[in-house]
Amino acid sequence: MGFLFARISKIVLMALLLSSWSVASAVVFGEDDRHEVYEMPPDLQAMARAVAVKVPQDFVAEGGGYYAGVPLSRNYCSSNRFSDQILLPAHACTAFLVKPDVLVTAGHCIKPNEDLCGPTGNFRYVFDYRKKSAGDNVYTQITGQNIYKCKAILGRRLEDFGDVDYAVIQLDRPVLDRQPLALELSRSVALGDSVFAIGYPTGLPEKITTHGSILEIKNSKAFGNDLDLFSGNSGSPILDVKTGKVVAINSHGESDWVRNGSCKIVKNCEVGKCTLSYASSILNLKDEAGIK
Repeated sequence: MGFLFARISKIVLMALLLSSWSVASAVVFGEDDRHEVYEMPPDLQAMARAVAVKVPQDFVAEGGGYYAGVPLSRNYCSSNRFSDQILLPAHACTAFLVKPDVLVTAGHCIKPNEDLCGPTGNFRYVFDYRKKSAGDNVYTQITGQNIYKCKAILGRRLEDFGDVDYAVIQLDRPVLDRQPLALELSRSVALGDSVFAIGYPTGLPEKITTHGSILEIKNSKAFGNDLDLFSGNSGSPILDVKTGKVVAINSHGESDWVRNGSCKIVKNCEVGKCTLSYASSILNLKDEAGIK
């Protein structure tokens, strides 16, 4: 994975040279570094296959089918990027495989006494909600084999205003057609480390967010970064560019949207003038059941 940084940097440069959206669209930190999964190298596409989205149980039928959602433009200005793409249900969260039958997500994505596992489980995890190509118009078709139930919550902590923010979920069956993400459990991150993230910003089809750096470390429990992350990215894996290992779980940050007349656009932030995106260190859960 040592060549990952160069590959991501090349893709970012190509996007800036070949498109005009970075000028026309408001973004979170500088340029908007969200990319479709199919635009990325094969190794990153493989990582994205290990990342799921948490949705209410009635998101799709158990056997799968088409999801009849609304486009981003229904809730936000049509000038925003991805405005024609279909959103997942409100309050969707991201999660990622760490073992064939174990997911990790943010602790605030699992609400005690509301989110139920087992036979009465009221939420599901869905893999591969993404566009497969620029012309993919059937990405809202969800297959039953990509829908998983929560069998048990193996661990959950939400402390220090989100500095410690994780949940460990056991699925009802193993996910056998993709590899779990590797976790960096032997060392902490350092200021200036380059990172990227995978997830479902605002409930959009899956995106890979590049070109981030670690800009603040909080007591080794959490760190601030300048990745372009949104509410649906809660629980997203934050990965080290050099190693490809997960170093943290996305937790919280600046408000994503600002009003522009009668609708909302993505908020444009500068580092130092907006709250950073904060992530809970993966080291916070290295002793949890299902992680060892």
